[in-house]
This record gives sequence, structure tokens and C-alpha cells, in this order.
Amino acid sequence: MKLFFAIKTLQVKGGAERVFADLVSALADRGHDVVIATFDHAGERSVYPLGDGVKKVFLGIGEVVEKTGIGTFFMRLPMLRKCVRIEEPDVVVGFTHAMYVPLSLAMVGLKIPLLASEHIVPAYYEHRRIEFLLLRISAYLVDRFSVLSHQIGDLYPSAIQSKLVVIPNSVAPAKAFANPKGEGKKTKVILNVGRLVDFKDQQTLISAFSLIAADHPNWNLRIIGDGELRDDLEQQVVSKGLQNRICLPGNSDEIINEYVNAHLFVVSSIYEGFGLVTAEAASHQLPVIGFSDCPGTNELIEHDVTGLLVNPDNRVTNLAAGLHELIDNDELRLRMGIAGKKKMVGYAPENVYEQWEAVLYSMRKLA
Repeated sequence: MKLFFAIKTLQVKGGAERVFADLVSALADRGHDVVIATFDHAGERSVYPLGDGVKKVFLGIGEVVEKTGIGTFFMRLPMLRKCVRIEEPDVVVGFTHAMYVPLSLAMVGLKIPLLASEHIVPAYYEHRRIEFLLLRISAYLVDRFSVLSHQIGDLYPSAIQSKLVVIPNSVAPAKAFANPKGEGKKTKVILNVGRLVDFKDQQTLISAFSLIAADHPNWNLRIIGDGELRDDLEQQVVSKGLQNRICLPGNSDEIINEYVNAHLFVVSSIYEGFGLVTAEAASHQLPVIGFSDCPGTNELIEHDVTGLLVNPDNRVTNLAAGLHELIDNDELRLRMGIAGKKKMVGYAPENVYEQWEAVLYSMRKLA
């Protein structure tokens, strides 16, 4: 089967970009003819490795990191249409709204099935009315709309739900595991991994840690990632007097070591599309704390089994209480870590890639 996958850019480190690179590489390895297109410029390398069997098309239109202007948006449509017509794929897949919206307009009349692959939740569009309007328009033009969980799918308009398929992200089996009890460790680590942006809400995590730091002097907090809020978060750490207890080292090329050397994982996000780092942390045997109202977190964490889901009514106080509960109970952390590792087996890559193939084969019949 010839497959055409498209994503805005592979120049940034993000969950959707990593999933995209892994998926197209795996489908090529499984014998499919895979072409990918991005708006990146020729010669720019993906931050995530791509398989040798993946053909790359660089459209090189506009700035890929900044928000797309209306002029650039319409300039991209004829290039996308031309590219799809040249490649003549059986199925086209647009990853995230930044690509499936323009693809849905560019492909009108081509009679090639289009799958819109969404990786966030409707809450993202709360203050982005134009983007949500374009999403609703594209819902009538695409053939299938994939989301990462049933709960997230239920939040979308009926026009999308009628075309909905659920395909979770895959989680590679871990080869090394954390020891949540941390025997023999003088200092233990609370870990958070994610971009430093508003919806990840590391501000709440820092505030919660500040409430329990004095009671637990042998516990430190590491926040791995980078983003627009770095300066604000660093100033918050200074204002709390916790420069020696909270570390923000930026992005890491040794993320597995971060998981293995941690003893507790916290996802402080307001919303997640899937929560890839949450799943990865669990697969490395870390107990996880998150908020009970956070899509993408509350389906991965099984409360009191693989971690804790805390009430969001008072985010700082309740997160601090959750931290305190797990910090004080070594055996509970270990038991939850083991349970989480077992649960993540269901997200093994082979299982997820088979789901993708089933959906794509069914769509080929729509042409």
C-alpha cells in the first residue's frame, strides 16, 4: 500500500513528532511504500530518526516553528495538492490540525481518502476560535478522524464523532527500569518531562513541591524540557528559594536515564492528547501522579493502582498532598511502579501498528 503522511515540521521535539517518525518508519519496515511531506526546507534533518525506506518531500514554505499566517496558509494549499497528485497514494494521513486542515482543503475533488490524525484535545482550541472553525470545516472533508482515546473522542462535535477511530500511541517496551524505593540513595528524584508551556502547568508542580520540600529534604525535583516559560519558571524557583532543590536542565538526549534514575513521576498538565511521557514513565516502572480531570492522563493512570489521580479543585494543595503520600510510602511506590509497567504492555508498538494498518486498509476501499 502506498501511504502519504504529512506533518508541519520535524524540526521540533514533541510527542506528535516522535510518534510520527516512529510510525512512518515502522510502516516502511512492514513493507509499505511510505512518503512523508513537511514544510521544512530541503536538507533540514529530522530531530527524530527516520527509517531508510521513508521517502522525504520538503515543501519549504514559510516558517515552521512560528504560528502560520493566513498568506502562508493559502500559499501551501496548491503545493500540497500538487504533491499528493504526483505521488498518487492509496491513503493520505495528516498529522495534527496544522497539516490535516490544509490537506483537507487542498485535496478537494482528488478522490483519495484522507485521515486526520489529532493529537490534542478540544480544550486546546478554547481560545483559538479560528483554528477550531477550520477544524470543524475540515471534519466534513476528511474520511476518517483518529484520536488517541475514547474519552477524548467523546469531547469532539458530532460531525467528527461520526468518522472517529481510536488509535493510541505506542509505547516501546522498556529495557531498563527505575527502582521507586530508591534503597541506598541519599537523594531521591521527582521527575517531570515536557515542554515548558502553559498547559503543561509546571508552575503548579513547583508550587506544590515548595509546600513539601522542607518536610522531605532528601527529595529533589527535575523538570526536563524547554519552552517559552523557562525564564518564568526559573524565576519562580528563585522566589521559592529552591535553586538547590529544583533543576531545569533543558531537553535531554538521555531521557531513558532520567526515567531510570527517578523515583516518582508527576504529570502536571491541564490536558494531554495521550500523555506519551506518562506512558513511558510507567513503562520504566515509575509510579505516576496526575490530575483526575486531565484527558490523556486519567486513562493511563489507574488510581491507587499505577499511581494517583488527584482532585483538581485546588491544584497546588492537592498535588502536594499526593506527593507527600507517595514520598512517605516506599512500598506503595514500588507496587504502583510494577503495576504501571504491566499495564503499558497493552500499548506495545506491534499492537498499535496493526491497528494503524487495519484502519488504512479499510480506508483504501473508500477510494
